[in-house]
Amino acid sequence: YDIVGETDTHFADELSSAAVLIAVFALFYTNGNQIGLHRYYRDRIAETFFASRDALHQGMSGPAVGGIGITIDELTRDDGGRLRKPYPIVNMNAIMVDDDDTKTRLRGGANFIASPHYAGSDATGWLATPIYGGSQVGRPLHAATVAAASGAAVNSSAGYAGTGITRNRIVSVAMRLLNVRLGYWLVNPNWIARRQNSLGWTTKTVPTHFRPGLVHLLSRNWNRKAKFVELTDGGHFDNLGVYELVRRRCGIIVVCDGEADKDTSYSGLVSVARRAQEDFGASFYFEPGIGPERMVANLPLGYPSNAKAAASPYMVARISYPAAGDLPAMSGIVIYIKATMIDDVSFVTKGYKGSNPDFPHQSTVDQFFQAEQFEAYRELGYASARKCIRELDLGDLFGSPMRIWDQYLHDNRRLRGNQKQKQGRKSQ
Repeated sequence: YDIVGETDTHFADELSSAAVLIAVFALFYTNGNQIGLHRYYRDRIAETFFASRDALHQGMSGPAVGGIGITIDELTRDDGGRLRKPYPIVNMNAIMVDDDDTKTRLRGGANFIASPHYAGSDATGWLATPIYGGSQVGRPLHAATVAAASGAAVNSSAGYAGTGITRNRIVSVAMRLLNVRLGYWLVNPNWIARRQNSLGWTTKTVPTHFRPGLVHLLSRNWNRKAKFVELTDGGHFDNLGVYELVRRRCGIIVVCDGEADKDTSYSGLVSVARRAQEDFGASFYFEPGIGPERMVANLPLGYPSNAKAAASPYMVARISYPAAGDLPAMSGIVIYIKATMIDDVSFVTKGYKGSNPDFPHQSTVDQFFQAEQFEAYRELGYASARKCIRELDLGDLFGSPMRIWDQYLHDNRRLRGNQKQKQGRKSQ
C-alpha cells in the first residue's frame, strides 16, 4: 500500500509539473488571436463574403479556396497589380482608454483604418499596409480579419461611440478574464516604425496571453505607445464610416445608416458630426424643414393599423470644409439614407411590419435573420435607395455635388409650397 501511495503521489507531482510547464508555455507562446471568439467570427465572415460557388449552389457554408488568405492590400488589385475601384477603407477602433491625450482617452480610442495602401491612425501613426506581410512582421492584414475586427461589437474597454457599460473597468476586467472579446490584437504601427531595423524574428510580433494579455491588464497599457493595439468595431468610434471621408474632404459622401434607432435620434450622425468639427473643422448644415425631420415616422401608414411612416428615407446635408494648408475652403454634400418605414414598400413588407412593430429598428443583437426578416430589410433598403436616386437624379448629377444640393433645395421648396397652397384652399 505504501509503495502504491508513493507511486500515485509521484505521478501526481509529475502531472502537476507538466501542467505548470504547459501553462507557462501557453502564456508566452499561444497566439491570443487564434483562441477565442475572434477566430470563430472571422471564419464566419470568410464563409459569408468569400464563399465558394460550389458551397452556395449546395446551400452550404464554406470559404472559397484561398479566400480566407486574401489580404487587404491585394483585395482590389487586378492581375497587373493595378488598383480597381471602389477603393476599400475598413474602419476600426483602436482602444486607448489609458492614453496620455485627454481627448483620445475620453473617447476611448482612435479611428483606425486598413486600406490597400496604408493602415493606422493619427494616434498610432501610419504604415504602408504591405509591411505587415513583410519579412520583419510576417503577419499580413487579411481582408476577413479586418472585416471581423470592424464588426467586433462585443469587447471590453469599448462601446458604441466610446460609451456604454463595457467601458466600465470592473466589467472590462471580468470580460477579459472570461475571454469574452471579438477584437483583434495588432502590432502597433508606432512600435514597428520605431523598430523597423531591429525587429528580428517574427514571433516577437505574436500577441500572447502574457503580452499584451496580462501586461495590458495589469499595467493599463492601452495607449498609442504600446507594442500592440486592440482593434474593435468601427462603431466604437464612428458607426457610419464618415470620419475618414471627411478627412479626405470628399465632395459627395453617401451614408447608408441601418443602426437600430427607434427614437430617430441619429446618434451615429450626431457623434461623427461632432468629431468632424472637433478634428477637421468641418461642419454639417441641414436646411430647415427638409433635414432630419424628414425621416421621423409620424405620418399614418394606413396598413398595418397604427403604423407610422416617414415622409422620406433620405436627406441631403451640406458640409463645409475649412481652408487647410494649401487647400482652400470648399463645400460638399452628405446624402444620408436611413432605415425608416416608408409607404413605397410592398404589402408583404408592410405585413411583416404588422407582426414586428419594431421593424426596421429591431435589435442588432439578433444576428440570425429568418428569410422573411431578411427580405423585409432588403426590400426596404432597395426601395429607399431607388427613391433617393430617382428624386435626386443621381444618374446624371452624381459628379456635381452642388447641383445635387441646389436641386434638393428647389424640389423640396416647391413641394412645400404646393402643400401650403393645398392647405390654404382647404381652410377657405
